[in-house]
Order: sequence, then C-alpha cells, then structure tokens
Amino acid sequence: MRLSEVKVWALISVASLFIVVQCGRLMAQVEALGMPCYGISARSLGMGGASVAVVGDIGSMLANPAATSKLPQAVASLNARLNTSEERYFIAGHLKGAQDGKLGGGIALMWARDESPLVVGGSTTHFGLMYVISQPIGMWRGREVDFGTTIKMHQQRIKGFGSRTNWTFDIGFLTQIGARTWIGISSINTTRPSFNIGTIRKRDERLINIGIAHQFDEDTLLAIDVWDLEDNTRGWSGGRGSGIAIRAGLERRITPALTGRIGVLDGKLTLGLGFKGGFMRNMHIDYAFSDRPSPEDDIHLLSLNVSF
Repeated sequence: MRLSEVKVWALISVASLFIVVQCGRLMAQVEALGMPCYGISARSLGMGGASVAVVGDIGSMLANPAATSKLPQAVASLNARLNTSEERYFIAGHLKGAQDGKLGGGIALMWARDESPLVVGGSTTHFGLMYVISQPIGMWRGREVDFGTTIKMHQQRIKGFGSRTNWTFDIGFLTQIGARTWIGISSINTTRPSFNIGTIRKRDERLINIGIAHQFDEDTLLAIDVWDLEDNTRGWSGGRGSGIAIRAGLERRITPALTGRIGVLDGKLTLGLGFKGGFMRNMHIDYAFSDRPSPEDDIHLLSLNVSF
C-alpha cells in the first residue's frame, strides 16, 4: 500500500472514531429542510446530508457549490417532501459540469411553507432563487482545484406581518487528496442576511463546513462532513449556534438498478434508496427517510433526476 493511501485511510479512521464519540451528544444545529441554505435532496438526505465533498445533484450544490464543477452529465432534479400538510418543501433545478473550458453551474428554485411559531395560527413561507457558477481554478499537489459560488435570493413571508427579501452567497472549494478521495470546504450564508418584519428579527447563521468523501470502488461511497466550524473555533461555549454538527453517510450500489444509503444527521438515523435503469434509462428516482426528535417531524423525501 502506497504512503498516500495509508494517509487517506488514517484520516478516514480518525474521522469515523470522532463520529462515534460525538454522535451521542449532538444538538440539532442544522435543520434538514426549510431554508435555501438548509435545503437538501433525497440522495443527500439518505446519506445523512453529507455532501460537502460529494459530486451529485442539487443536494451537493446546497452544501458546496464547487461540487457542480465535476458533474459528468447535466442533470435536472425535482425534490419534494411527502408526509406532512403543515410543512411543504419543493426544490427543483438544472445543473451542469464545467467542461470544454465552459463554466459549470446552473439554477435552482426552492419553495417551502411551515407553521410559524411566531404567529398563532399563522404560517411562514420561503421562496429561494439560487444561481451557481463553478470552474477549475488551478492545481494543488498535482490535483485540480475547483471553485464555486452560489448567489441566493431568499424571500420570507410571515402571515400577518408581511415579507422581506434578502440576498447572500455561498462559496466552496473541492479537490482530491488521493485517486479516490475528495475533500471540500464551504461557507454557507457568507454575509449572514437578517430579516426584520415589524418587531420580528431573524438572522441566518453563517456555516463553515468541511467534508471528505472516499470511493472504495465503483459501488461504494463513504462521506463525512463536519458543519459549523466557525462557531467552534470561537470556543465550545458562547457561540452563536448549538454546537458542532456531524453528517455521515454510506452509499452502496446493490444491483445495477438499486442503490442503498444509510447515514447520521444531527445524531439521528437516515435511510435512502435509489432506483434507475430499465425503462427509466437516464432517469433516477430517489427516496429518503430521516428520523427526527418526534414522529410527526420525521421526513420522507422523494427525488426525480434526469441526466442529459
């Protein structure tokens, strides 16, 4: 085994041990759904939301815009939450990789509605428009480095109070540290937008995240993310958020048409399945389940992806 491979496996082992130690005392730092920065796809949710170093669909874009640069094919995606009338969530978009000297990226739309804790009998509606661009920007130790940024418009409407629109952006980097290992880092909500509607003020968090993804073979992928590094570099107490968040997931192709996924998000189990092939050809259907603190908050997410 080469020295570089030994380093990769050592890093994966340390990260896995850290997960085992931390997951029992994680707090719900990151909500899985509801905001442009927290949106997620079915594939990503099935893997515990670990997407910072994973090249994939809209879920990867939301965690790290640089991941869109390496898409081998253009993809159109639609994701929707299934199981509750009180919380609706839809996100759709079209993405393509950076090929033939052209920029990668695309556009995505998000719409969500949930019962507002701020207004009795009211609701909060979110609308997000996201435009992402990505491209390789140089070399690091013989490996290409990709950069991406997402410009985001977010409108929040609280029933009985009105609406407010804000703009922010995400940035991210992606590169390899081995033949089958990717690392990524991202800053979500870089400018920390705030909403002021009447006496209500809400400020979105800026999240600094890092992730590693290792492709064991053509059928098996392991991904591990650490979210909200900025909070924790300021000390374990007194930070803005509720503490460090670990996202981890495993994806395994069981048959040419069926893929299984399992993960951990905020210390809770996630499961997922993916279907493709046969009459669907370039169409992928993904389903994911996320266990949440109470049964009525459990998430069932369905995704339809078409590659071009």
